[in-house]
Amino acid sequence: MIKKAIDQLTSCVERKEIEDALRHIAEIVLKDYILKFGETFVQLIEIEMYYYNESCYKDTAIHKSEQQRHRYGKVYVHPSGFDICLSDSDDYYLSFLVRSARVGNTEVVTSGPINVREAIKRLGVDLEKDLLELIATPVNPHVNVYFATRKGLGKSVIPEDNAAMLSAALGVSGKMLIPSGFEKYAYCELKRRNVHDKETADALSREIIGGRVAGVKEFYH
Repeated sequence: MIKKAIDQLTSCVERKEIEDALRHIAEIVLKDYILKFGETFVQLIEIEMYYYNESCYKDTAIHKSEQQRHRYGKVYVHPSGFDICLSDSDDYYLSFLVRSARVGNTEVVTSGPINVREAIKRLGVDLEKDLLELIATPVNPHVNVYFATRKGLGKSVIPEDNAAMLSAALGVSGKMLIPSGFEKYAYCELKRRNVHDKETADALSREIIGGRVAGVKEFYH
């Protein structure tokens, strides 16, 4: 399922199509897969997508590490956390940063990429050596995936990449699973979906955060 979506991504050449394809991959990853390191399971709750293709999409936010290229299903550990690599070619870099997750046998969501990395390490996992498996899971019909701009990209990122809505987080039955920052997802979804009428804006805001997001009136005509 993921590889088919990656094939679709790498066939795209226009920025909008590419970002739609990246969001599609993120939705598949969050809804349909969990990570497994040995006996330790990690349920993904929030991720950020990173993609660089010299011919059509030069993401200035990506590290462009060789560990993000042609290493499908491998882990790239770095000072800001860790990525799961999805590239199966030397032609492009593709990975997702794990921002929030349930680590091990717990319902508690660990938030922040460094916190997630350290929570996994405390369970005895060596992210750079232990085998990673991407395990397909049944789709929960009550799960939704929402998108926002990525966080903490730094000053060197161009405006288009800074504005790209490539951060993705799970919501279940109208409740976001990340412990904080979900107002941003409501705001970005209103913008991404080009919502401009009060009834639709209020309904979408309630769906994501349970109430009206601050600044929602700017979306009204």
